[in-house]
Amino acid sequence: MSDGNPFFNYLFNSYNNDNSYNNDNSYNNDGYRFQNDWNAEQHYRYNDQQYSYGNGEGSGYGDGSNTGNYEETENTQDNENTQENEENYEDPGEENVDYGDNFVFNHPFNTFEEAFDRCDEVAYGLGFHLVKAKYHMEKSPPYKIVKCDRHGPYNSKAKDPLKPQRKSKTKKFMCPFSLRMIKKGEGVWVVVPKCGVHNHKFGKFLEGHKRRAKFTEEQKELIKQYRQSHVKPGMVRHAFTLRYPDQPPPILKQIYNENARLSAKDKDGRNSVQYMLHLANRANYISESVKHPETKKLTHVWFTHPESVKMFKAWPNVILIDSTYKTNKYGLILVQCVGVTPVGKSFLIGYTLIENEGKEGYKWVLRRLESLLEPGVRPTVIVTDHERGLIAALPDVFRTSHHFLCLFHVYTSIEARATNMERNGNFGKALAHGAWKKVVEAKTFDECTMEWNELRKKYCCHPALISYLELTWWHKIHMFGKCFTNLVLHFGNTTTSRVESAHAQLKMWLGSAELTLDSIWKRADVMLHGQHIEIRKTLEDSISKTVVTNMYYGNIFSMLSGRVSATAIEAIFP
Repeated sequence: MSDGNPFFNYLFNSYNNDNSYNNDNSYNNDGYRFQNDWNAEQHYRYNDQQYSYGNGEGSGYGDGSNTGNYEETENTQDNENTQENEENYEDPGEENVDYGDNFVFNHPFNTFEEAFDRCDEVAYGLGFHLVKAKYHMEKSPPYKIVKCDRHGPYNSKAKDPLKPQRKSKTKKFMCPFSLRMIKKGEGVWVVVPKCGVHNHKFGKFLEGHKRRAKFTEEQKELIKQYRQSHVKPGMVRHAFTLRYPDQPPPILKQIYNENARLSAKDKDGRNSVQYMLHLANRANYISESVKHPETKKLTHVWFTHPESVKMFKAWPNVILIDSTYKTNKYGLILVQCVGVTPVGKSFLIGYTLIENEGKEGYKWVLRRLESLLEPGVRPTVIVTDHERGLIAALPDVFRTSHHFLCLFHVYTSIEARATNMERNGNFGKALAHGAWKKVVEAKTFDECTMEWNELRKKYCCHPALISYLELTWWHKIHMFGKCFTNLVLHFGNTTTSRVESAHAQLKMWLGSAELTLDSIWKRADVMLHGQHIEIRKTLEDSISKTVVTNMYYGNIFSMLSGRVSATAIEAIFP
């Protein structure tokens, strides 16, 4: 391929012989580029402009003067073709073509970094990147070698090449392209092409390249702020596109890598559990954890925000407890305990991660709740779903509190069981929201008993269904029937909808089911901070704003403004 062609003879000689820098047909020691007959009219394009040089003696920088004969020309047709090629994503950069002329400059550079950055900008415009390869600062004159990022062979890091290794990829392609950057004097650097040929085609898209993947200190600080606000990497990339429109947007992997670097720096050698407890202690949380005595594995951990403790002590009347799943990579169950403010807003008393939902696990959770209250103070109502472990643990801790079962779960359970028994969805819906609803909403116990007897007569031909209702729900009617619950001050809380909403809000902040424990704590802390701001706002509004009641009642409640919450007055006269 190289026979008879001085261009290829020069190429392969210079690539195989590192001393070819002084060859007669390439460059002299002063950094001049001599022209041969075969490349008398070389053209190159950069930044939509075409440059050419003819058969002058030489070009470059040497002895303080520019001896090259450069002429800037415009080629409208060529620019239009270039734009069309970019729009059609045609293959850029042919292999075995000399691109060294693109790196011949008619001026020196003050520093090596300035020279390198300028050359890398030219390379980026062509479709490749440069890397710093070798330094020879001890020679005279001193110089540094810069090469294509695809130079050299692939170096496997496998300790035993005979063992099966993970599949890997490499960009190394033994590319011969290289530049010399010679230090001519203090503050004088000259770029001299050594080999201008690539043995590969250039990249079409350079997003994510390691040279373009480097963030500036300003960008790193911006990513740090986004990370503290738990902005997803996809949104961070979009923010970078808006903030830096002239720069290629980062790929997601770059943002993930920067987040991982920041995380490792923050943890300072701690594991996930240690870092989570460290963060909680630093934020003055009330926390407690339990590890398995043998395996030392975390089995229980509890967190309460200091602001939530004040709220719980002020408003301990109603507690809603429920669990949820798929919040962490360890399979721990998340249990949230929610209270209610006088203005009807929910607040998170505390949350816990437990290994299982047995009686002892829930008993440990309830003990943590009890420790937050003043001695002798007990909640009036505790609302839960039909979780057996929690139901069994409640009498051992809060014996004097009224336990309500979530009315929504009662209806859905009965509808599902009846539908499954009769294989008829309309049948289950008619039972749950018809005859059974009359039993639940009866205002007196006598009326409730009468409705129950009517239901038994109506569905007497379904003995299995009647048996299920009697054994599972009828003997618990005092936990959800209105003739019983209306005797207790529960402020309208007869379902666990508030804690279900708390689950949804927390999972929105978590954004993943595979988080580490420290990530859960940090995101929950941000959520709680916002929740407390909203609660303080509603409390202030309730005190400072006057309630405008029905004209029929006139100003009989004017003396209560600022002393009784607007929610309480509106509950009396809606």
